Amino acid sequence: MAGRSLSLLLVLIAGCGVSDLSSSDLDGAPQQTPPPPTPHACDTTGCLTAQFCNVATGRCEESAGAAEISGTIVRSCDRAPLSARVSIDGKSVCSDSSKSYFNLRALSAGGPQLLAVGKTGYKLFTKNLILQPGFNTIEIVMDPKDGCAGPVPDEVVCVCNDAQCR
Repeated sequence: MAGRSLSLLLVLIAGCGVSDLSSSDLDGAPQQTPPPPTPHACDTTGCLTAQFCNVATGRCEESAGAAEISGTIVRSCDRAPLSARVSIDGKSVCSDSSKSYFNLRALSAGGPQLLAVGKTGYKLFTKNLILQPGFNTIEIVMDPKDGCAGPVPDEVVCVCNDAQCR
């Protein structure tokens, strides 16, 4: 008989509108989540370490994680390797002219972010990228300022001595 009484008691309790307790019920006051930080303009102030500059909005936004980008840089006319300066997310590096290879690490994932590649005698290469967390790759094909029919630009070695250079 005791087992039947317990079953009946449980059925009665379940039907009385009893609900699970939440942490706010136990603490006495509802917990409020603080609002996300308001993004600030990044064109003059730069962004915090865990943020990137969204070039579409000009605002700093939270990064989705750490990313890196590697790639090659070649001349459009003959696919010859080029030494050029690559910049993204406030960091820059020169590619190795013998291999045309570059690598930038510790970047902010997300985007769009502006990738810019420059070399004396060539048209500026720019592209908006959305960096995925982890490893990203790209091939950059640069056009001489005078086109492929013009003379091959003199080789000017990339130099990257600024604070943002790696």
